[in-house]
Amino acid sequence: MVLTGVTSRKQSCVTKVNDFFVNFGLHSRRRIFWRLTHVQQNRTLKTVDAILLSLYAATTEATPAEFVDLAMTLVQSALPFDSAGRSSLDTRSGETLVMGGDMFREPPSLLTEWQAANRADPVLARGLALPGTPTSFHTPTVMSALRDRGMRDYLKHNPHHQNGMVMIVPGGTPGLWDAAGFYRADADRQFTREEMSRVERLAPHLLQAIKINRRMGALGDTGAGAPAIAALDGHLRYAAQGLIGLLRSEWPAWRGDKLPAPLMQALHAGPALRYEGERIEASARLSGEVFLLQVKPLSALAGLSAREATAAKLYGAGMSTKEIARQMEISPNTVRNFIQRVYKKLDVNDKAALAVALATYRDVG
Repeated sequence: MVLTGVTSRKQSCVTKVNDFFVNFGLHSRRRIFWRLTHVQQNRTLKTVDAILLSLYAATTEATPAEFVDLAMTLVQSALPFDSAGRSSLDTRSGETLVMGGDMFREPPSLLTEWQAANRADPVLARGLALPGTPTSFHTPTVMSALRDRGMRDYLKHNPHHQNGMVMIVPGGTPGLWDAAGFYRADADRQFTREEMSRVERLAPHLLQAIKINRRMGALGDTGAGAPAIAALDGHLRYAAQGLIGLLRSEWPAWRGDKLPAPLMQALHAGPALRYEGERIEASARLSGEVFLLQVKPLSALAGLSAREATAAKLYGAGMSTKEIARQMEISPNTVRNFIQRVYKKLDVNDKAALAVALATYRDVG
């Protein structure tokens, strides 16, 4: 379908993103903006095509902290909205668990509020039943037929969601989903069929571009830890991206929406509220009736002695045993003994594998 007003919308796309760079001071402004200018000049491209080109170009230029706002600003040039969000969902337990998300012109607490009320969300049910198909809603109409008190309270607390459009797509694993939502505060500004068609084309790319950017940048760094919120009985209320992978690295057979039993036992064992296992460590603090957790991987060097760690880092960096011996002022045989013990502790067999093991964690060095 050929969209009308292509030229003016392309200009709007470039103008909005340029304003974004000015306001937020992106370090990569110049590198991304030349691509947007090129898109503006190529008037044979549709608006959506121009946005997709700019979106994927930006995945390697913007940091993860910057990227969501940049991506939403790009989409906004073809789809006017007041606020938006994206989330990762897990339905494998029979309930819909929010595994993480990002807000655009919305408070971060919105995801937690929605998590508490989403069992009765008719838009969620429709989106999961029709993955890949945009679902629009008009809040006054939804409210008139809604009986669940929790969901009614959620909508009342967010009066700027008078009109919305949500699209849910498979997340790559059965039971995992990615969702994008766009909202308008004006009850009379309902989304049109043409706008739904644009969302159907844009939303999967928006969600995929965020994943690419995360994999290439900072938020994919599990060394920074993954936060979570859990009830006192262990039921997860909120799980940030990366948490499930960390828990399964320690407990490969773990499945479900409750924290693993050994972790819960450690949290209830005393005032320290800490757990240290073979692959992860977790700390928590109590806030009312929930645990606020931070889970992160143990360093690859955690099980090594100080001398073993030094030898491992130098060896993994390419130094020979003789060079390491001179620097550490020990014999080459002692260095070789250190390296053999490191191989055994880290379950590696050669220098290349050792370098990979050490590079897995950002805190090595």
